[in-house]
Amino acid sequence: MTLGRSHTVLTTASADAVWKRWTTPADWVTDDPGVDACDFATPPAVGTRGTLVSGGTQRIRFLEIKECEEMTFEIVLPLGSLRFPHHMAPSAEGLRVRHGVQGTGPLGWLYWLVAGRKIAAGLPEVMGFVVGNALAESVDA
Repeated sequence: MTLGRSHTVLTTASADAVWKRWTTPADWVTDDPGVDACDFATPPAVGTRGTLVSGGTQRIRFLEIKECEEMTFEIVLPLGSLRFPHHMAPSAEGLRVRHGVQGTGPLGWLYWLVAGRKIAAGLPEVMGFVVGNALAESVDA
């Protein structure tokens, strides 16, 4: 069983600007108040590994990459993971951007209870920073 939640926003930021924020380690630190440090090879590809510091150092791995469309990474944990699917798509109203968090694997329910719910509660704030900073970069470009 997978437990999770996502949050969606509309923005006039460009897909390229949002994509840059999703795939640049320094932007993760700027856009997410819960991230103290992040490191991975850029641009990430499926299988790219790195580290994320948020209440301790976590190993991450990219599972899915479709440029300017979707990206999923996971925090690798014993007998499970926390997965973070990201998706964007143009719509008549603007660019629809969605972030999510899911607890997966045999202990996914535990990771969801311990950390996933708190992360999910912070998604609106994080997405505000992502699209706000992407919009500022879109205007500056």
